[in-house]
Amino acid sequence: MKVLPVALSAIAVTSVLGQSKNQQIIHTSDTERDFQDTKDKDIGEQKILEEYIVQERGDSVSIEDPLSGRRMVTASDLIITGVFDGPLSGGVPKAIELCALADISDLSIYGIGSANNGGGTDGEEFALSGSAVAGDCLTVASESAGFTTYFGEAPTFTTSAASINGDDAVELFQNGEVVDVLGYQNVDGTGQGWEYLDGWAYRNSGSLPSSTFDINKWTFSGTNAVDSCTTNSGWPTPSPSALGLTRIHTIQGSSSSVTLTSPVKVEAIITSILMPAGFFIQEEDSDVDGDSNTSEGIIVFCGCDVSMYTVGDLVQVSGVPSEFYSMSQIDASSGSVTIVRSNVALPTPTDISLPASGSTSASDTFESVEGMLVHFPDTLVVSEYFELARYGQIVLTEGSRPYQFTHDFSPNATEYASFMDALETRRIILDDDNDVQNYPISGESDKPYPYPNRGGFPNGGLSLGNRFRGGDTISGLVGVLQYSFGSWRVRPVAGVEYAFTSVNVDQWSSAPSSVDGSLKVASFNVLNYFTTLNERGANSDDELDRQRAKIVSAMQVMDCDILGLIEIENSDDDAATIDLVNGLNDVVGDGTYNYVATGQIGTDEIKVAFIYKPTTVSLVGDFAILDSNVDSDFIDTKNRPSLIQTFEQIATGEKITISVNHFKSKGSSCNSLGDPNLGDGQANCSQTRAKASIALANFLASDPTNSQSDNFLIIGDLNAYRKEDAITALITRGYTDLAEEFVGDSAYSYLFDGQIGYLDYGLANGPLLTQVSAVNIWNANADEVPLFDYNNCAEEGDEASFRRESCANGDLYAPDPLRSSDHDAVVIGFDLLDCDNIEIPPGGKSNKLEQLELRTKKEKCVARRIARREWKKQIFY
Repeated sequence: MKVLPVALSAIAVTSVLGQSKNQQIIHTSDTERDFQDTKDKDIGEQKILEEYIVQERGDSVSIEDPLSGRRMVTASDLIITGVFDGPLSGGVPKAIELCALADISDLSIYGIGSANNGGGTDGEEFALSGSAVAGDCLTVASESAGFTTYFGEAPTFTTSAASINGDDAVELFQNGEVVDVLGYQNVDGTGQGWEYLDGWAYRNSGSLPSSTFDINKWTFSGTNAVDSCTTNSGWPTPSPSALGLTRIHTIQGSSSSVTLTSPVKVEAIITSILMPAGFFIQEEDSDVDGDSNTSEGIIVFCGCDVSMYTVGDLVQVSGVPSEFYSMSQIDASSGSVTIVRSNVALPTPTDISLPASGSTSASDTFESVEGMLVHFPDTLVVSEYFELARYGQIVLTEGSRPYQFTHDFSPNATEYASFMDALETRRIILDDDNDVQNYPISGESDKPYPYPNRGGFPNGGLSLGNRFRGGDTISGLVGVLQYSFGSWRVRPVAGVEYAFTSVNVDQWSSAPSSVDGSLKVASFNVLNYFTTLNERGANSDDELDRQRAKIVSAMQVMDCDILGLIEIENSDDDAATIDLVNGLNDVVGDGTYNYVATGQIGTDEIKVAFIYKPTTVSLVGDFAILDSNVDSDFIDTKNRPSLIQTFEQIATGEKITISVNHFKSKGSSCNSLGDPNLGDGQANCSQTRAKASIALANFLASDPTNSQSDNFLIIGDLNAYRKEDAITALITRGYTDLAEEFVGDSAYSYLFDGQIGYLDYGLANGPLLTQVSAVNIWNANADEVPLFDYNNCAEEGDEASFRRESCANGDLYAPDPLRSSDHDAVVIGFDLLDCDNIEIPPGGKSNKLEQLELRTKKEKCVARRIARREWKKQIFY
């Protein structure tokens, strides 16, 4: 049983004068209908609530007023709801509207007639045919052409019996007996209160069919009200009955704006709810115009509690069409919404293919299908999920995950613009069912994050056991297309499942792929690890514990001899670095790791750092710092100072000098330095980073730690993709990009704006390159939804309210490496060569393997000597 917010169209549509009653109709079956009409009546000082109980018994309906005991009987499941006398040539359209109060399997028992000019009844003049379900409204017109011109659709029936004038009474017959009437059959309506000459009459809400005319149950336009009008919508107050229905495609037209701005009434199916105060509707398949240039859907702003409506409700909406931020809508906040019936089959979705004909950020790209139920036959890949928490949305891309322009191409403004234009045709947003920011943590109780769901939207939602990753796919996406906040997006349909195929799960494991070698080095951005609370990192001891556990878990799994850390708190006492070392040693064993004690480096809140295993490597000499004091081209108010340290591998005695770096980000500008965003794909501060690269190469060429070694490695977050000027500057100065060399074009460590690439590097000079065994970028972070990070469900300390997470589906935290940062770690394996005194023993069967290994080592040493000579020939600018 469903309680409708307003009654079925015939007896509960708000009148044109707004004289609606507070009514509810409850449908339980074909043989029982409970009708409750509450209204206040003053009896002395007391208000008495009237309750009408309606019981269907066979073909009759018995209505009893418990206060007066009055009972009336009606035998009709059909009712006259409106009549119209038109202004077009010949006085057309002339029409009668009838609506079904219940399912009627055989309409032939009903007919119409008219009493012209007070001449009395002529009996039934036209018999209906077919069937109707509760809520259906039928139109009987004197002809079709004028009716269609005026109302935008053809009538249900045509007959000369509908050739009524504004002074004629109209009768509804059932089995030859009058069961409903408009006007008095024996009175000429001219000059009477019920005259509707060149106008309309419409039945008020709450009245039932009766063979006795009651003028108080009707609203009249007044005579000559529609003179000079050519369409129903052309009059400031058009006919409010189903005679006045306007099709959505008529409102939408083929242009970018609605064609009508005066009040309309439409009847269509709710396809998607948009909280808190709107929903999408679309014409039934039988009512479309077949024109691919006109949309059959539109959004309705009702300003009401949309929880009373359900997808699949057929509704009549009265309101005013308009454009709202390039999206057509009907504003029904001062109009009405009436449920005609529920559980109606949804319209057939329209196929939409990507790439689109234009940008999915341009409002005109999908104008012809705006507000409509659509289906994407393409397989779409998850490419961005940063806004899942705040806006409930995911960016999907046709084909494959896009890489950053400068991952594959050299900076170029024209080519970059073309690249982005093409990308914008391939992307679409999957949004949630509301426009409330941070909806899952709004209101009195938390709610799940919307995707993925199981068993139909909105069931399920994100959880530790129900997750997705970047690179996963979705096929056959269905939803309603809306242009909002500058982009086209798909709104979900209740009951449709939005789940993803785990394509990317096999690319992640509990540990990075083995890099072999006798020495392992990692570059690891630890995403603002601060032991000082309420700064850039954790807001409470609990969050700090969670953040530490994730980072420690990742470092434990990597099991590196040396780790260069980026984005760690900058302090005199190295507190954050020490805290991580202690946390790691608590897990892997006391004394396993130590750190390079640097104290504060530069003036930024964050710095870079080294931790290492003292059992496998030792420090050689003091560390060195590259900042503006060393080279004025290295601007340390933009770039964080670089930290350089030489390590000696205890097993071989070989040395390696490593520089860990964090160059200027792409976000804030460097306009004050004369280094603007050139629009070439490098974003802000490209030359500030390039100059830092040149300064770094020059500084390392001077052997700043006096290592007396030719093995130099650059690691860290350089904030530049592989084809950008900052990286090219290092390549031309003798360094090799190890990700490109060993992983290839598919390498990535970071996600931004739905595009992947790598900002995190290992760059080896020539002599060191010959000793690299393998390289791996461990995709444990960039592919993970940020909600799986260390944040908890409580608002603590100085934490902004939107930063806490929803625990509606349980805590999303696990003490594992996943989403320990927003950058992926780069892990590099080395076989450092001791090339002194290599002696190959005499041949013999027993030592063939040893001979082979030594010959291979000797060949590598020869290659290393050649590389060393070439390295020393380099000229650094």
